[in-house]
Amino acid sequence: MREAPTLCHGDKVGIAAPSGAVKPTAFKQGLRVLEGWGLQPIYRKDIFNQHRYFAGNERRRLQELQALIDRKDIKAVLFARGG
Repeated sequence: MREAPTLCHGDKVGIAAPSGAVKPTAFKQGLRVLEGWGLQPIYRKDIFNQHRYFAGNERRRLQELQALIDRKDIKAVLFARGG
């Protein structure tokens, strides 16, 4: 089993919403915590989209997650909420 590398001050962390819709107020509070830790949150502007009770349609959610996984400058991917 491999251990993930430690995040460092200034590292970029991607935030995806691959399941349920995200509440902007709670999301922004979480951003402040990450920024307080010295991390740079990266997320799409359409993360607050909603389709039924999901965070946008399937295509939006899949593209968002895959784009973050593909980026070499993203050190970790976090999820905006459970689901």
